[in-house]
Amino acid sequence: MLQGFDFHIHSWYSYDAHLSPEDIFSAAEAAGLRALAITDHHNMDGFAAFAAAAEAHRSVRWVPAMEVTAGTKWGWSDVVALGLPTDAPQRLAHVVDRFRTWMLEMNAALLAGFEAIAVPFGRAEAERILAAWRPGPARETQGEVRLPNVALREWLTAHGIIEGPLGFQQLIDQAFDAIGGKPAYPPAEEVLGPFKELGGVLILAHPGAFLAERGEAELEALLAETGADGIEAGHHTHSPEQVAAYGDFARSRGMLISGGADIHFHADLPMLGRHRCSDEDAAALLERLGIP
Repeated sequence: MLQGFDFHIHSWYSYDAHLSPEDIFSAAEAAGLRALAITDHHNMDGFAAFAAAAEAHRSVRWVPAMEVTAGTKWGWSDVVALGLPTDAPQRLAHVVDRFRTWMLEMNAALLAGFEAIAVPFGRAEAERILAAWRPGPARETQGEVRLPNVALREWLTAHGIIEGPLGFQQLIDQAFDAIGGKPAYPPAEEVLGPFKELGGVLILAHPGAFLAERGEAELEALLAETGADGIEAGHHTHSPEQVAAYGDFARSRGMLISGGADIHFHADLPMLGRHRCSDEDAAALLERLGIP
């Protein structure tokens, strides 16, 4: 069912996505969406471009946002920060810089791991992927970012090193294990608090099987550690049963419920707004964000 908003979208300012702001707003307007949040990974570099696209498509409200990947007691967790002020890129520059450093550390560690296990992929191959794969102004604006998994998997497959997604993850794990592990994600207490201080609404993104596998008490603890105000129950990876379970959990605790298609590429655009968030849940979230 098509909903009137989508609060999990990636533009070409995400290291792993190819959509321009115009692509997104045009598709959202054609689909009849009234609000959207472009939640790029680790940065807010596109805010000026998003504001310009929103001005050209005034029927669609732009909600400034960012997706934060933070380290927690349970490993990494994705959190979508919604409803940020438009000057958040300047006021949270120290947080974005922390993630830029982390992405460079990730690349360096992966290349060291590949060398340790004799995978013929080094700095020259990484530079070629980053130069060829990043679209629009993103590369010039951002410089080096994390190597995108899709492009890296394609290269490894084309060179006969792996045979598909399962082999890819096994190889990546082997590479990091060879050097003693991968760089830690920035901790939740360091990188999420600043968004709350600016009035951001924090949504735990696509928690997947966490509730079924770990139970309500651990989910409550994770929500407390991240400072989340709600849960992204409506996500394309969630089964109908998971959507219902996370919705029930959140409602019983007076928490917000969000939804988003989490799109990255042109082929994903028809998914905009199709996230199975109920009208009642949507109304509560929109009211919290000040969207009439």
